[in-house]
Amino acid sequence: MEVLFLFSKLADLAFRALLLLLMALGHAVLAMGRLVWRRRSISHGSARWALWREVWWGKAWGGRTGLIVGKYWGRFLRFKNDGYALVFAKTRSGKGAGIVVPNLLTWPGSVICTDPKSENLAITGRARADRGEVFSLNVIEPELSDGFNPLDFVRIGTVHEADDAAELAHLLVTPDPTGKHWDSRAGNLLKALILYVCHRYADTPELRNLAKVRSLVALGWDGLQGVLEEASQMGPPSLRETARGFAGSGGTDEARSILSNADKATDLWSADRPAGMVSMTSSFDFRDFNRRTMSCFICVDEEKLGVYAGFMRMMMGCALIAMTRAKAEPAPKVPTLLMIDEAAALGRLEPLETGVGYLAAYARMVMVFQDVDQLERTYPKASSIMANASCKVVFGINDLNSARVLADTIGQTTTYSRSAGRSQRGAIGHDQRNEGEAESGRHLIDASEIMRLKPRQCIVFLSDAVRRPILARKIRYWKVLRWRGKWDRWRTGSVVELPRDHDATPPFSEPLENAA
Repeated sequence: MEVLFLFSKLADLAFRALLLLLMALGHAVLAMGRLVWRRRSISHGSARWALWREVWWGKAWGGRTGLIVGKYWGRFLRFKNDGYALVFAKTRSGKGAGIVVPNLLTWPGSVICTDPKSENLAITGRARADRGEVFSLNVIEPELSDGFNPLDFVRIGTVHEADDAAELAHLLVTPDPTGKHWDSRAGNLLKALILYVCHRYADTPELRNLAKVRSLVALGWDGLQGVLEEASQMGPPSLRETARGFAGSGGTDEARSILSNADKATDLWSADRPAGMVSMTSSFDFRDFNRRTMSCFICVDEEKLGVYAGFMRMMMGCALIAMTRAKAEPAPKVPTLLMIDEAAALGRLEPLETGVGYLAAYARMVMVFQDVDQLERTYPKASSIMANASCKVVFGINDLNSARVLADTIGQTTTYSRSAGRSQRGAIGHDQRNEGEAESGRHLIDASEIMRLKPRQCIVFLSDAVRRPILARKIRYWKVLRWRGKWDRWRTGSVVELPRDHDATPPFSEPLENAA
């Protein structure tokens, strides 16, 4: 009997244990179901970082083609679609090492690059020379520079000459929102002088340049009267009409204001100044960049970026005009890369603002700004430029307003909060527990977190390929093994020799990385 009693007791305990186990499993299943429900709840937003498989499906992970915009899971993150890229990077955040230099080293087609400090030319010039001719428009060392004469763009004797001269005049005058009238009038005067120089000195190309236009402006209204009277009797009707409109108007306050703006716009191009020296004659034609592989670096001194911003504006503007004129030609196999570093220094470039849509087949643009605020100050249609950018890269932001804009762009995610409480009735009353759960929304990454990104982190948007933002890593070109020996040291210009073995110490005493 005792044995039977003991057996029944054990059976009862086993049954209770099994029941408790089933209850525990039931609770676990319910908990897992609740977690799954939580993951799928998007009542306050569904923002999240892109998954590896999404990046792979979007064909942005690895490969040999496309712009290099970051590193993800050990391989290059590439922008392979048509369109242009915006890079927001504060100073000293690694945009040169992570975006500019890697693409100059690897881009298989032609390249046109603005180059403050002449750093990019020093580092990548040899690598670009392996792909084709390399030119530099260098106001730092004008005696070593190649040349480009913007007046060569004016198609004299055609129906386009007046419009071509007007485009160059607009590039000369940096827009001022507070003085649109004076900018417009100064542009008209400069258009007339450009047409005059092109026709008057058609047989003397050494005088048909912006330095000559500058010398005419420097004559003042008294000296200009004879020039304008001569211009009113020559050239196309647009030149004669504009010249007659200005002839005899000297001495008025309006005329002095117009001439003052024209003087400010052309001061940079005096014959004895670097910009004037570099623009006397042309060593190449920007239209050839879509016909064969070539490279051009527009080099200015970083300390004089404000002084020579007009020079970069004119040269890059001419490059953009050349790309737009290429519409009548077959599209190149590889579009020309327009690497516009310090894009805000160029001011508002109308050919860029209006041509981003149809330039995609002929050029791939990368515009670098310090923050969103800088973009908005430069281009009135900044929101449209942001919205239409197929690729956006954030390297680091110091401006709170810019960080907020980017946080809103990334979006909100749904979060959960749980509350619990206990109340007691009387000294010996029963306890009463209250529990509750609530959903709320918050930014996937808020403005302060964007401003505190880790030094090696960057955020990449590839809207046409990957629908979610990508939390990626920055590239440091000197750590990529496959690029050893392709780049040179800046400042010294010494060639970095190929290591005899992979254990050789790199120039920066950091381990190398091999990325696909």
